Amino acid sequence: MRESTELAGGFDPALVSWGGPGLASDTFTLENGAAQISSLFTDVALHLYEDALVITEPAALVDYVLSGRVKLDGERRAAFANHVEREMERCGGVFRVTKESGLFEAVRG
Repeated sequence: MRESTELAGGFDPALVSWGGPGLASDTFTLENGAAQISSLFTDVALHLYEDALVITEPAALVDYVLSGRVKLDGERRAAFANHVEREMERCGGVFRVTKESGLFEAVRG
């Protein structure tokens, strides 16, 4: 979802925290999960699943970004929608959001 964070940050750098690092530092994530469970299991492997959300409608992308932590109303929302339209035009009308998914396989020894 890095692309969505960059899109929001391109509009307003203060919005980078929408999906930025550090928001889930105490939770179980793909980045820290192996370290969290390695004391309980002898063999830990991460299997990544590559996937992406392909968005072709600017309004859908605006709704997607604003469904998170970003709250914009009125003129700011309209300005953000214009920013999204320009970015989508720059990308050929398609905006791709990489989804980071995976599965930990662990063996108790």
